[in-house]
Amino acid sequence: GFYAHGAEREAFAIAERVYSAALRERDLAGVLDAVHLLGRLHYDQDRFREAHECFWEEMDQSLVFSVVPMFVRAVHEASRVWSSLNDPLRAEFGYRFALD
Repeated sequence: GFYAHGAEREAFAIAERVYSAALRERDLAGVLDAVHLLGRLHYDQDRFREAHECFWEEMDQSLVFSVVPMFVRAVHEASRVWSSLNDPLRAEFGYRFALD
């Protein structure tokens, strides 16, 4: 697969280290990027519920701090998750929202 030879574990470890460092430094963009990366890693491994939690956190924090580009990015990714979970109505709403 895509994460051959233990690369999946290494990718998660890197994302977790980036997340921790961004929290320590109070780097909002770094935190949002790390959460996004964790969501993508979960998504790539068909762990859709975990991916959704990450993208939801990214949407929530982006909304709270008015970081519109990252909010839209998270909505788009959450829509991909909803599509994978066979929830086409939420997926379509999210895609349309992200496009506007």
